[in-house]
Amino acid sequence: MTTVRVFGGACRFNTVIEARRNGLSVEIGVKSECSAVNKLAKEITAVKYEDIFLKTHNVFENIIYACAGKHLKHADCPVPCGIMKAILVELGIQRKEAPRFEFE
Repeated sequence: MTTVRVFGGACRFNTVIEARRNGLSVEIGVKSECSAVNKLAKEITAVKYEDIFLKTHNVFENIIYACAGKHLKHADCPVPCGIMKAILVELGIQRKEAPRFEFE
């Protein structure tokens, strides 16, 4: 199982994402202080490999970002990226390395 903790930044909402591989699909559990993220979580409970990579090359048509577009209020929300990272790590496609933002 892969666990990703997302600290929302300006909104101050925290989210925990758990991804568990089941063959070529990944079961996703999300617990958040944000009600919009919780709505997103109800729609995305499992994702197949082909849902992420084979159906489209457009990032906004990706199932995670498409659902985020329906439920989230802010385009800069880091949770969809956290969900993608958890899925990719759980599938063995990426290493466990967190992206970073640094303000100067």
